[in-house]
Amino acid sequence: MTSFSGFFNTPISGTNLPSVVAQNVDFSGSSTPSAQVTANGQLLIGASSAPYIRVNTLTAGSGIAITNAAGSITIAATGAGFAWSDQSLSFTAAKENGYFTTAALTALLPAAPAEGDTVAFISDTTSVLTIQANGGQAVRLGSTISAVNGTAASTARGDSIELVYRSTGSVWIALSSVGNWSIT
Repeated sequence: MTSFSGFFNTPISGTNLPSVVAQNVDFSGSSTPSAQVTANGQLLIGASSAPYIRVNTLTAGSGIAITNAAGSITIAATGAGFAWSDQSLSFTAAKENGYFTTAALTALLPAAPAEGDTVAFISDTTSVLTIQANGGQAVRLGSTISAVNGTAASTARGDSIELVYRSTGSVWIALSSVGNWSIT
């Protein structure tokens, strides 16, 4: 029979373990554990100072959702990633969207982006896709940067570019690109 000890004055064996677990024991650093009512989704979490083991829930980070339920915790990514659409006429791009362009057109970048906003373009035509910076912004591909309100233009079918906005400098920076983009 397995015996558990360390947090208790006396060992707990397999015969009385279920009753202790059912009481939601709080190991608060004292030699005598005390019963504590826990909420859905709470776990025992270690700490480097007393109390050394605490009852708490997980904290969701960016892009993560946590749902606590009786006896379970569900962790899921929020958002479904980029929404993609075909474009054959000039348009204003929206953040966190990707576009397949199928004709000669101009895509105006979002007017009020936030740090880290991203847009992506794939030219699926031999016609030119022109990406136009908006409201005092610029576009940077490697060490080449456009003029304020400048452009990046595709040169061949299959050219693609993913742009991430950096508020310092009001610049859309190419995170990745395929092809030879003309920056003006």
